[in-house]
Amino acid sequence: MSWPYRSAAGVWTFLGNSGGYGASATWRRMVWDTPPIPADATGVTVGATLSSPGLLTIDDVMMIRL
Repeated sequence: MSWPYRSAAGVWTFLGNSGGYGASATWRRMVWDTPPIPADATGVTVGATLSSPGLLTIDDVMMIRL
């Protein structure tokens, strides 16, 4: 998973990524804490990339401000 954020100037900047997660035949939970989000951030999004052919299902994405 990758996490870019949008600055007050409207520029999207890469914040970080979660690293790789291996394949699984069953449901698996993934939890990742982002680095600190800059104070001027006006938006954060999440993206996923497959490193090889396959199927990815994402369900119930949640972002919590701590």
